[in-house]
Amino acid sequence: MTDSILYPHEPSTLLALLESHLPYSLPVYGTLKRLPLSSKDSQAEPAWASFPSSSIPNLFTSTSTSTTSTTSTSITPTSTLEPTSTSTSSSAEPWIIITHLPSPLRNQIRLYSSSEHPSSSSHAQIEKARQQVLTCMLEFVKMSPEADRAGAVNLLWSGHLRDLFGTKDLGVCDTWIKVDVNDQSQGTQETKGTQETQGTQGTQGGIQGESDADMDGLVVDDAREEDCEMIMNTRDIPIPLPYYHSLVRETTVIRTISTGTAISWSMTQHDGVIGSLYTLPDYRRRGLAQIVVEQRIKRDLETGFGVGGYCYIYRGNKGSEGLFGRMGWQRRWGVQWVSLR
Repeated sequence: MTDSILYPHEPSTLLALLESHLPYSLPVYGTLKRLPLSSKDSQAEPAWASFPSSSIPNLFTSTSTSTTSTTSTSITPTSTLEPTSTSTSSSAEPWIIITHLPSPLRNQIRLYSSSEHPSSSSHAQIEKARQQVLTCMLEFVKMSPEADRAGAVNLLWSGHLRDLFGTKDLGVCDTWIKVDVNDQSQGTQETKGTQETQGTQGTQGGIQGESDADMDGLVVDDAREEDCEMIMNTRDIPIPLPYYHSLVRETTVIRTISTGTAISWSMTQHDGVIGSLYTLPDYRRRGLAQIVVEQRIKRDLETGFGVGGYCYIYRGNKGSEGLFGRMGWQRRWGVQWVSLR
């Protein structure tokens, strides 16, 4: 493996670099936006990168050509995270950024390698980045004994990490992103190395819009502490109750006006992903899921912590795939959760 050293960075100093790699850098970009952004804050901690703070790489720039226009446009992060179509090849040295999730999930980490961007498509570039990822992850796990799981790991690296640590992966998900309904011209399939992602261009039919949804007797509201246990009990993945309390301000619900009971909800998790979407069975097929997701994204952007809309859906979950497809989201690249110990 190639030699590699991880260097500490104040999280805010890495945001511009990660922005230039959106949407592929979302797991780390979203996490750092939600961390305290100043090292003077007692809760702040550094992010780690394969380059020193004095040598931050140049921002990524590329051109993408729309399939419906001959005009070249810069890749620019937006509130709807429009995907790029084609990118120019880059010969720059690969780099990696690794960070913990905030408490109470500091045992989980997120990582991003610059070679996950489609511009790094050569076999030699991917192989060099793979060696760097493995070296840096070994170093990070040694210096962070509490880290026992890497989440949202690109399929380029997840199998190699599983083999390195002698553990098992925890299932394959696809990353889905919200795209501008007025810009459906982007490419919908990307293949790079061993990574295969099938893009499915969502349609706007088949689901009620906000103005048409059946909100009779219901109201959109912020979550309350007393909602957390019910939200926890509807999850398939066991996560302790303090996790939900830590995100109560990042959770949007729909309640009955008469009793105040939460009947549909969605939260923004610590890496900026939209998750925990659920509607009680008696209230389904009323268009409530779309409302609660759209309101969650809107409130995120208003607070300054939002990164637009993206989520993870387990492969084979046809119900969720169909729902987000009808909402106009696109399926992009695959990820896995990998145990590190």
